[in-house]
This record gives sequence, structure tokens and C-alpha cells, in this order.
Amino acid sequence: MLLGQTNRNFKFKERDIVYTAYSNYKGHLDNLPGMNVAIIMGKPEENTQELFKNDTLNKVEGKSMIDFTWFYYLPFQNLDENNVYDFLKKFIEQNFENDSFDRNRIFLYWPSKNPLSCEKIKELKTIISGICVAEHNTMLQCNENVFPAKSITKIKKRNTLTSIKYEIPSSVEIEKIKENKNALQLSSNWKKLMFIDITYGQQYVDQNHFASFDKQSGIDFSEINTFWNITTGYYISNRFGLSANFGLIRQAVEKGIDEISEGADGSITVEGSGKGAGLYRLGIGARIIVFSKNRFSTYFEALTGSLTAKAGSKSQSATIGGIGNSYGQSNISSQQAFFLTCITTMNYRLNKILFLTTNIQYTFSEFDQPIGSISGFTGFSFNLGVGFSFYVKKQ
Repeated sequence: MLLGQTNRNFKFKERDIVYTAYSNYKGHLDNLPGMNVAIIMGKPEENTQELFKNDTLNKVEGKSMIDFTWFYYLPFQNLDENNVYDFLKKFIEQNFENDSFDRNRIFLYWPSKNPLSCEKIKELKTIISGICVAEHNTMLQCNENVFPAKSITKIKKRNTLTSIKYEIPSSVEIEKIKENKNALQLSSNWKKLMFIDITYGQQYVDQNHFASFDKQSGIDFSEINTFWNITTGYYISNRFGLSANFGLIRQAVEKGIDEISEGADGSITVEGSGKGAGLYRLGIGARIIVFSKNRFSTYFEALTGSLTAKAGSKSQSATIGGIGNSYGQSNISSQQAFFLTCITTMNYRLNKILFLTTNIQYTFSEFDQPIGSISGFTGFSFNLGVGFSFYVKKQ
């Protein structure tokens, strides 16, 4: 394959078609907007490399914008005339997203087999500026927009335009087109994609797992709702991924002075107390993509692992003056359990790297002994967040 040639894929009516793209622009820009287009359809006995080798159009030296051209070499397509317009329209749109060419100057080289009717040629005029055919082809009788292939090298012929005028995109618009394309590609091509997302949400413990109030710690986990999650993982295919998760629920330590008293010897005694609680989980899981279209995607995920809850309180007394003494008492308990979490998630991709995410989780877990006024961390959580993704290996 020569420098500048690339093989691409095009899908039409469940058929995967491999074709060759080539640009005769050799400048310093990655993508020069506004180039001409030549779509060369092969004969039954030709492959795309033979088409490229035998083509004289790509031998035209590029000296100005009228010469710079994108060449697309398609293998023979046994198309019914009713499908020709849809085929070419979709093919042009796909390549325009990638190459940002001038849609007003698109030339089609049509093989002698399966000539098109004049009515079809007129319809194609909205997306094809000129059709090039072999000499003596019956299509030459239709109108001035059909001409012998050899004459395409003439400037006059290359100035032929489509019947509908299309705007040539600016450099800024090209970048937007590329960004949108990258986002859409990521929404359909998940394999080898690594992701990290951070979510904030509200957790609600199922009432069936409420226990009597934990007087020892003074904590009630059912009233601590803030739930943070960090999830990272990797897609092993376009549908399946593996993940690891860290979740955290934490109540800030509460401290207070309960009583200040004065002793007979002039001393002052200060009594205070505090309490705090935390719950964290570590798990691994698997997910499956159930829907993906444009920038939206949804998936189902299952996580399992270890969940640890801690709750406690501490009292402290200190005497100032007199004999002076200090004492304290701590009551801290912990429980550990396995958990299973089922997650339904929806993502919206903002760009190639960043996406928004929201999910609903339901977690099953049971403690051996109640802690923090609950017997298990079982219930729903509703979460919102942001994520980042990138390919481990460039696609």
C-alpha cells in the first residue's frame, strides 16, 4: 500500500464493504478542507488495489485546490438502480465526517455494466456533480453532467457542481465534526476502553433492616445518606467490561461539651462526648452494555465484595485546678459483611474523554450483629457523577 492510502469500511444493508481512500494532497495540514472527490467504482474482475494502479485520475499533479482530490476506490457493487442514491448518499456522508471535502464537487466513475437511467442521473445530481463513464456508454446521451472519464482532467469539467449548494466547512467546524465523530465512535466501540467515574448520591436503607437504636454509639446509619463511589474498569469487548469499586458513607465526628461544673476545692470539671461513623465497601464486578446509540449508553452491572461498618462514641472528663485529673471512655464497634450490588446506569458522552453518568443501585448485605441501628446495609441509592475514559491501545 502506498503512502497516503488507507483501507476503510463501509456498511450498507448489512453488507460490510472494504474500500481504499487516497489523497493527492501532500501539504503540512492533517486535513485540508474543501478538496474535490472522485468515487471510482470497480468492475467485477477488479480489486481496489488494481483500481488504484490502473487509475489515471490520481496521477494529476496537485498544484492548486482544483487539483487536490480525495479518491475512493470501491469494489464492484451489483446495485439495483433503486438503491444507488441511498448507497452513494450514505457513503458520501460517512467520508465527509472524516475528510471534510467540498460536497459541491463530487465525481463518480461508473462502470459500463449496469448503466443508469436518465431519471436516476437527474436524481443523483443533488449529491454528485458529474458522472464519468467509458466512451460510447449509453449514459452519455442523458445530459451534460455525464461525460467520458478522460475529460475529467479538464478544468472546465472539474468546475461542474451539484444542483444543491453545500457549505464548505471551516477549520473550526471541522474540529467540531471530528469531536462529534470521536464521541459517537466511543459510544459504539467499547473494546479496550478504560474508564474511571466518580459519583455522589443518596443511600436509603430498607426499613426491614432497621434495628433498635444503638445507644452505645448513638449512631443511626439510616439517617446517614451521603454516598460516594469511585469505579474503574476495562472493557474486554464491545459489550462486556470488568470493574473495581470503592464506596464510602461517612458521618463527620460530632464533638460537644455536655457539662461544666465547679468543685468545692475551686476546681472546674469539663465533661464532653463525641460520636462518629463510617461505612466503606471494596468490590469487583462485571457489566454488560444493553443499549448504545449516538452519545447515550446504558449498562447493567453486578458488584460483589466486602463491606465494613464502624460506629462509636467517646466520653471525656477533665478537671482543671485542685488535684486535677482526666479520664475517658470509648465505645467503638465494627461489623463486616459480604455484599452484592446490582446497578443500572445511563451515560451521556460529552467528548472523546469526558462523560456524565447517573445510576440506581440496590445493595444486599447482612451483618452478624446490628450496628449503628441497622442489621444490614441493604437498600437503594441514587447517584450522579462524571467519568473519564481512554483507550489502553489506540483503535
